[in-house]
Amino acid sequence: MKVKENRTVLLVSMFIVIALVILTIMGSYAFYTSVLKTTGDGTGVESTTADLKLEFEDNTSDVNLTNMIPGDSYTKSFTVKNTGSETIKFQVVIREVENTFENKDDVTISVKKDDQNVTIGEVESIKFPENTTPLSDPITIEPSEDAESFEVSITYKNDPTKDQGKDMEKKLGGTIFIEAIP
Repeated sequence: MKVKENRTVLLVSMFIVIALVILTIMGSYAFYTSVLKTTGDGTGVESTTADLKLEFEDNTSDVNLTNMIPGDSYTKSFTVKNTGSETIKFQVVIREVENTFENKDDVTISVKKDDQNVTIGEVESIKFPENTTPLSDPITIEPSEDAESFEVSITYKNDPTKDQGKDMEKKLGGTIFIEAIP
């Protein structure tokens, strides 16, 4: 009889320990994933205190440019809306970058909010990146029913002192998104 009781106590103890380990792991996972998560098709950012909605005028966050000629410019417009209850900071970022230009300094990218430059360091524009890169300084957005308008501009400078012919049929591309800053 005592052996049966010991076995039952051992099994119940093991069950409790396993349950506690599982709950601890699940609790830790929930803590880290609930701080910031992407929802839907990756165009919105949701956190525990704010809900940012990112909408592109052309319904896509992708940039795919080929056959640009010196002097060309491309603009992508989007809005960001904080429908949460807390103020939040974010940056505009480009990821999945493709830049096959040889004259890398000839192509620039800039971000504006309501015609005000928000590119990193308040410079007019930065060189089009070759990998995932923040495109803006941190931007603070208050909870509001109104969306704030942004514009990403890509410009291929015309430089008559260079042979820009070697950049014909080169590609620029990437995905524009926003990244919350804790």
